[in-house]
Amino acid sequence: MKGLEFIMKLRPVTYHLNMTSLSKRLGESNGAEWDKQMKGALADKEKMLFTGFVAQEVEKAAAETGFTFSGVDKPRSDSGLYALRYAEFVVPLVKAMQEQQAMIKDLQTQVQTLQAQADVVIVLNGSGSGGDKIIAYPDPVDCQYQYAEYRGGNAFHL
Repeated sequence: MKGLEFIMKLRPVTYHLNMTSLSKRLGESNGAEWDKQMKGALADKEKMLFTGFVAQEVEKAAAETGFTFSGVDKPRSDSGLYALRYAEFVVPLVKAMQEQQAMIKDLQTQVQTLQAQADVVIVLNGSGSGGDKIIAYPDPVDCQYQYAEYRGGNAFHL
């Protein structure tokens, strides 16, 4: 399953629904009583800001990644509409998180290796020759430095 690759192709959007037009397209605006009751409800719904995805873009993202995604309902007729089943996004999102956690773990290991190799030498007394030296090793866990003092070639932990 393609988790992260699929999820990264999705484009979240905000939008307003034209409920009046949608209702007419679906043939719902029938009868005088319906008009009285529903016009106010439709107007209120049209003021709402929705968030989601464009179904055709989700379909394209799935196709581009070779992922057979069950969350897109295609129109069944020429006048039909696309729909998304948002619950179906949970599984690829979980897979994407798992893939990211594996990447994070690998990066943490790389950082720890690089930090162990990056020792900083501070020359005491400012002379740069023959003075005492302190080597600081960054601790990747708590970002504190651990110090070892060198005097004449002998190491002492501070």
